[in-house]
Amino acid sequence: MLDRIKQIWRAQVRSTPDHISPSEDKNCVARPVVRPTAPRSFSWNNETILCLGAKAGFQRLGKSLSEAGATVAFRSLTRLQDLYLLPLEHYTMVILPSNWDGLEFDVVDIGGILRRADQNMFLVWAAEDFVLSQVADNEMRKFCDIALSLPASVESLELFLRPARSVLVHQKVTGMPRDFPSI
Repeated sequence: MLDRIKQIWRAQVRSTPDHISPSEDKNCVARPVVRPTAPRSFSWNNETILCLGAKAGFQRLGKSLSEAGATVAFRSLTRLQDLYLLPLEHYTMVILPSNWDGLEFDVVDIGGILRRADQNMFLVWAAEDFVLSQVADNEMRKFCDIALSLPASVESLELFLRPARSVLVHQKVTGMPRDFPSI
């Protein structure tokens, strides 16, 4: 019986084509391909944004992003596990609040989970407590790309989004971190 199982196994291994190998990206989130009309142009029409929170500053920012052409969705988390139920492959950016009232997780927890799920997704930490907005440094980049001071406009978010995108491109090309100061 054991010899028969070994024969079947060997036949199965020999019948598998050599070009099929385990994917290196098996833990990455598949994202729909968006092809803008101009290769280097930026347009809010190409952005799908998830706002994790329903505070007043988020609603104003979400409304202005929607008016600029972005697709915006609002979700509230009641448990950390709710994050795993979100269809993250549909979003190009997530806007995170500083905290979730009465819950035992914060922006570092949520941002870290999202960063590990998809390194190409832009994470914006938005709070009214920030005095200035800034592109994240190497430590903050573990859980966000931009720290945005609320209230904010679409133009101010775009101003910080452009340097954050260049940091991401630089990291992909060179494999080395690149810091940008506050703007």
